[in-house]
Amino acid sequence: MPYRVPGMSARDETLGGGVTGALSHGTSVFLSRPALFVPFLVAGLVIVGVEQAMLTDPVPVTTAQSVTGSGVDLKLPIVPVEQRRVTTPPTALWGLKLRWLAERALFAAATTGTTALAGAVAVTGMYEGGLRPGIRSLDASSAARAIGYVVGFGLALLPVYVLVWTAPLLVVPAFLLILFGAARLFVAFPLVARGESITAAVRKSWDRMAGYGISIGLLFVALGVFGLSRQFGFFGGGLATVLVGVPQIATMTVLAFWTEPTDEPGGSVTVDTDDI
Repeated sequence: MPYRVPGMSARDETLGGGVTGALSHGTSVFLSRPALFVPFLVAGLVIVGVEQAMLTDPVPVTTAQSVTGSGVDLKLPIVPVEQRRVTTPPTALWGLKLRWLAERALFAAATTGTTALAGAVAVTGMYEGGLRPGIRSLDASSAARAIGYVVGFGLALLPVYVLVWTAPLLVVPAFLLILFGAARLFVAFPLVARGESITAAVRKSWDRMAGYGISIGLLFVALGVFGLSRQFGFFGGGLATVLVGVPQIATMTVLAFWTEPTDEPGGSVTVDTDDI
């Protein structure tokens, strides 16, 4: 029996299968176009290089004091592996000399910018049906906005991080708040990469992702498991970039494509439930 789905793109005539379907479809696109992996491989190599540079000149370990007076000794990491030495929490940088602060800022800019740019190239490649058309459609302004969005999202989390650090009892509600916000903004990045302004992308993503929260939350948990590959020795950072970045960008891109409203008045499409 046919019915109308308000706001659903005509390109998703069978509703696509939600987040799971988007993950499956996006992964199949990546597997059919191996060149889409190249930007993530490059970003991974940059991260590996940066981490090795950080290990050769590590930031002096400090003891950070919270407003309650209790200290956190960073010499006792939760996960006692080499990777922890290059993932020093921001609070450990307080009071350090300008040299180390500038060095860490430069390294963070290199890894964040490269990863965001890799995602933007992959997004446009998937949208256009191939890597080469995607690269041509990604102009400098869209790339800059994509990088700016990723940086801005990270900076927006700093107040939450500081709040949790000073009041550990808030860690669970803070985690749920971050998860909720990340789910509602799930397709903002691909929209920015396709030329939307950051404010417009945030607004549209917030509206489109209503009702997808639980599925996207489960996807984040799965990606977090893949993210543990950062602990695997020399190539950990590069491996995590591919294992996390590829399925995340693939799902984001397909879901943004599927939920794109039609240009017709009322923005709806007819779907036959017998085909679902």
